[in-house]
Amino acid sequence: MSKKRKSPKDELEREDRYNLELEYSGMKFPREELINVSTNRSRLSSGSDYNLMQQKWGERRKRKYSTLHTHSSNLRRTGSLDLEKYSNDKLSHFEELASIPSEKDLLYFLRDDQARSDTIVSRNPQTGEVIGSITMRKTKRTPNFRGSPVKPSLQYRIDSVFFNPVRKLMGIEPLKNTQWADVDRTRAKKEMKKRLGLYGKSLRESYSLKSPSSARRAFDKLADEFNFQVRHVPKKGYKVNDAGTRFVPEDSGIEKKVGVSLSVLGILGLILTFFPEITGNAVSGISMSEPKLFGVGSFVLLIIGTYLIFQKK
Repeated sequence: MSKKRKSPKDELEREDRYNLELEYSGMKFPREELINVSTNRSRLSSGSDYNLMQQKWGERRKRKYSTLHTHSSNLRRTGSLDLEKYSNDKLSHFEELASIPSEKDLLYFLRDDQARSDTIVSRNPQTGEVIGSITMRKTKRTPNFRGSPVKPSLQYRIDSVFFNPVRKLMGIEPLKNTQWADVDRTRAKKEMKKRLGLYGKSLRESYSLKSPSSARRAFDKLADEFNFQVRHVPKKGYKVNDAGTRFVPEDSGIEKKVGVSLSVLGILGLILTFFPEITGNAVSGISMSEPKLFGVGSFVLLIIGTYLIFQKK
């Protein structure tokens, strides 16, 4: 009987359960188990053993593979020297961006021509349970930064036949395949690093602005520009937060039900305070001799109920 193949989830939840605070790097070939290629693991990064990756790739006749790594879900200081240079506010912001790739993540992913996709996995910091993942997958139009042009678009093929000759005659620069087409390897790398540098700047600005959603917008813009697909996959019981930057538990619905009830009571109390003639100045035996106190209490109930209804996770 053949041994059951372990899934990447099994590898992370069982085999790596003792290293929850450290980031992990792995590679996976089709129909094979995840291979641990982590090196220099810390709470903020994990390197990849490229010699090992090259060896595994050669052993499998140079087949394409997928890469995977985790982002730490718990960056609170616990005497860890690698976090001492960061403020608590900045560490909290890093946690908010747990499902957003860093500038370095994208650099390694885009320049690795053999990697078809890269997955960032989020884990529960207490149990090691996988709570969700974001996968970036290359398409035929994703540039490889090796100096090769990507597949020409239909618009380019039409222009190259009918309009580019006219442009040349008029002294106008002909339309190119894409901004990455027909460039040498050195220039391609420079263009990639320049664009990723702007992305990294956007991530840093999102901290200054206290706006995780601005980091997500910068990432979505980059994905469109480099033509790779993005997919968030939360585990059952979890969802992507409103900013689209991390996985959080789904709402149970209890808070909103309580909030609605308190809001209704608060509104009724305010109505009875300002219009006592509706009930003859008494409600269920409650004396209305202190209408101001009753009104304040009703207003507080309304505020609490509204907060429970509209609070964001």
